[in-house]
Amino acid sequence: SLAYLNKKHISIEKNKTEILDVYWTTSKKTVTLEEKGGRTMAKILELDLENEERLCALGSALSSPARIQILKLLYHNSFNVAEIAEKLQIPTSSAAVYIRSLETAGLINTKMQKGSRGSMKICSRKYDNIDITLTADDPDVDKVYSLSIPIGCYSDCEVMPTCGIASESGMIGHDDR
Repeated sequence: SLAYLNKKHISIEKNKTEILDVYWTTSKKTVTLEEKGGRTMAKILELDLENEERLCALGSALSSPARIQILKLLYHNSFNVAEIAEKLQIPTSSAAVYIRSLETAGLINTKMQKGSRGSMKICSRKYDNIDITLTADDPDVDKVYSLSIPIGCYSDCEVMPTCGIASESGMIGHDDR
């Protein structure tokens, strides 16, 4: 397992034929993994206990099986409120309330679009993963992202300082400071 400390970019070989560019930022509390060519692979929301209001909204939004079904439905496609209600066999008014809750929690994107009878709200999934850190932010502890890559399945590593390689128990060698 390789651990990359405070890094912004790395290129790795995927299935020995595809090159995968991995980008992330920790300052925005969002991690985006991208394949070469810009195709988004994963959007990760990072939260900690300092985000009380957001955590409460998130917990409330995820406390309903119907809202979880909406998130599942939005995994591959975007839908308007009426389509979501039809697919889940729930009233349109209930679907609208559930969507508002998911939107308030920041789990889905919505945009207004012209429809055949006025405008309609198009809903899409905003994140693929949610990571909640339950410990306080400690300046003496580096944030570590770990990625297991079998030996021989990686190439072309582009790393910005300060970084290094670590195992589960600590640093291997020394960092580049």
